[in-house]
Amino acid sequence: MPAIETYAAQFVAAMRSMIGTPWHHIGRLPGVGLDCAGLGVCAARACGLPIIDVPVYGRSPRPSVLFACFDAQFHRVDVDELAQGDFVAFWIARPTLPQHIGYITDYAGGGLGMIHTYQDVGRVVEHRFDERWRSRAAAAWRM
Repeated sequence: MPAIETYAAQFVAAMRSMIGTPWHHIGRLPGVGLDCAGLGVCAARACGLPIIDVPVYGRSPRPSVLFACFDAQFHRVDVDELAQGDFVAFWIARPTLPQHIGYITDYAGGGLGMIHTYQDVGRVVEHRFDERWRSRAAAAWRM
């Protein structure tokens, strides 16, 4: 069985191949439209990783449902121990309402990066995982 680092590198490579894909709520079509959950689902499937997709959710998902789905499939990790391939639930508008998912990368400039997509940015992007995003992290998981 390949090491977790191999899966993480494949997962990140699959997501990087989707950079530039337009944002679309509940999107599951690389190159056409993805949302933050769809990005991870499509990358996992591209790598042959088992994942349960629940593509029925509102624009403001319920954290209890999101966390239960992730907890049933993945292992929680501390936000201070993030590594390439981990994914993080973020709050955007209110600290009590995580509603966004980002995926941790090995950033080309050194340190950690993040791949994600959301309505305001309009497409899949990668950038440094900076203090602005770290301060909004609610929970993190590893496959």
